[in-house]
Amino acid sequence: MSNFTAEPEIDLYRTCFQNNGDLERRYEGTKLSDLLEGIDSPLVVALDGGWGSGKSVFLKYWVGQHITDFRDTTCVYFDAFANDFSGDPLGRVNTIVLA
Repeated sequence: MSNFTAEPEIDLYRTCFQNNGDLERRYEGTKLSDLLEGIDSPLVVALDGGWGSGKSVFLKYWVGQHITDFRDTTCVYFDAFANDFSGDPLGRVNTIVLA
């Protein structure tokens, strides 16, 4: 028996927080967006937490929301776990959104 729920279907770069009320992390996502939009330099962000804590789901929703709210921003979601031990990790990125 698992204590974790299955990850919902997420259309990466399109699904936003408002499309799923279960996560209830829109406030945190808005604060992250505000922080990142206030920085002028290129930036890489990593989110750390325990297994099953919701990092991947949060970031997938956040990417869609951020692109919706800030259309001139480039976001790339890279799943390091899915691409671990890959000879060409960037060759496996599904989508890159260019502004």
